Amino acid sequence: MKKSHHNQEKLEKLFNNCPSIDIDDSDKIVIFSDFHLGGRKSRDDFLPNSEMFFTILQKYYYDGGYKLILNGDVEELQKVSLTTIYRRWHDLYELFGKFRDRDGLYKIVGNHDGDLLLIKNTINFRPNDINYQILPGLKLQYKDNTIFVLHGHQASNYHGFINSLVGLSLKYIAHPLMIKNIKRPYTNVKKLKAEEKIYDFSKDKKILSLVGHTHRALFEGLSEADYLKYNIEQRIRKYLESDEHERARLESSIRVLADALKELLKTGDHYDSFSSIYDHMIIPCLFNSGCVIDRKGINCLEIENGHISLVSWYDETNRKSNITYNPVTHKRLDDTSYCRARLKKDSLDYIFTRIDLLT
Repeated sequence: MKKSHHNQEKLEKLFNNCPSIDIDDSDKIVIFSDFHLGGRKSRDDFLPNSEMFFTILQKYYYDGGYKLILNGDVEELQKVSLTTIYRRWHDLYELFGKFRDRDGLYKIVGNHDGDLLLIKNTINFRPNDINYQILPGLKLQYKDNTIFVLHGHQASNYHGFINSLVGLSLKYIAHPLMIKNIKRPYTNVKKLKAEEKIYDFSKDKKILSLVGHTHRALFEGLSEADYLKYNIEQRIRKYLESDEHERARLESSIRVLADALKELLKTGDHYDSFSSIYDHMIIPCLFNSGCVIDRKGINCLEIENGHISLVSWYDETNRKSNITYNPVTHKRLDDTSYCRARLKKDSLDYIFTRIDLLT
């Protein structure tokens, strides 16, 4: 309980001290997290998805008029120096700069790039211009409601001390031995506890929190496995009430969903299959943008026209991309092999109404 209280105090302090901007239904925002940019060599976790990221960021998000929120762990400073990362990925920072030049870039630190708070000139730092600052977090004020964007490591016990130890091990052991980052940064128990603390904080304050850090995409506190299970249940119930023609259609979709769930559970990454129910009634106050370095593709959160969506980008030529089940909406980007799959979408008004009525 004492640790939990301490974490709530840390989150409260962060919430009160981070800047705030107003947004409305005309705003288009995309949130990415966890790039872990390195030296642009084989050990760089970002490298496999870099071409896809460049393409979608330029052609879909920049050309589409989106604002860009980078929610932590953009640079892998625990392995590679900032100077090296900037030099090797100068073209990516030029693209970030295009968003900044039209007042559409917000850069939040995580635990792997936290030293940026000490380096004021990393993006031509200007203390009075939020688009040129390194931020500990960001509040989006939507109507009378608050969307709290934070990386999420702040909810971990002793994250400063542990982060220093991890940084030393990565720099002097993992990196020289050419060991890549583990896809998920912590043990399953610690990851779930960190999520739970932010969930409890958000529920108590009646706010919506958008995080990264754990690399696990969440929508309204639910994982991919949760949605597959719920969709299967809904279709089975509908199947019992349907005629023969409708049953044939439903049976086909149920089998597709069931196969997708079996495949997910078969990967061995059981964290993705854990139930996300932190209490008996799920309050839709926690969302996670996933990460940019997933082997299946790139995950992100989008805010547009008063709605929030969980989106996955994948390469059609990559067999590891297994987003094949309905009712996911797929759309290829121009003449590329990159596809945008909207996994889930809801209106912010609906989400905040649920938060208000259920807490």
